[in-house]
Amino acid sequence: MGSSSIKIRELVKDAEPFLYQEFLLLRHHVLRLPIGMDLFAEDLTLENDHITFVAMSQNDVKGDAEGERVVGCVMLAPCRDDTESFQLRQMAVATDYQGQRLGAKLVEFAENYSKQVGKKKIILNGRKTAVPFYQKMNFKLVSEQEFIMSGIPHFAMEKIL
Repeated sequence: MGSSSIKIRELVKDAEPFLYQEFLLLRHHVLRLPIGMDLFAEDLTLENDHITFVAMSQNDVKGDAEGERVVGCVMLAPCRDDTESFQLRQMAVATDYQGQRLGAKLVEFAENYSKQVGKKKIILNGRKTAVPFYQKMNFKLVSEQEFIMSGIPHFAMEKIL
């Protein structure tokens, strides 16, 4: 989708219910359906304190009246035991936008936001298949030990900002 203009911004859940639903559908299709899970069966209220960023395609024919479509997303969750860190979660890019550095741009956006609000580190639980992507973004493995989450292998990773 090289002709589309992409803008990354914060999603305000309560003020933008249509875009919030699009964001949930993207996560459902990219992150949950492929592993046989249903995002809408999960307790999404646990995410009420998360900061959500979305990548919007500006001139796609799908989406709302302005022609916008959610094509990527990432969330930052506060770390209960570490006020100097965020946890990066729920990173997803629409299939037709993958391979265009959109994931890298979402991570960079989240990192810049984290720095602006005084955070020193970002942690994440990356799917085993995504570890090379995060390593390119200078995240380091916390341990060589993989663990199972949502039925698939993950690794704990972190990046000092």
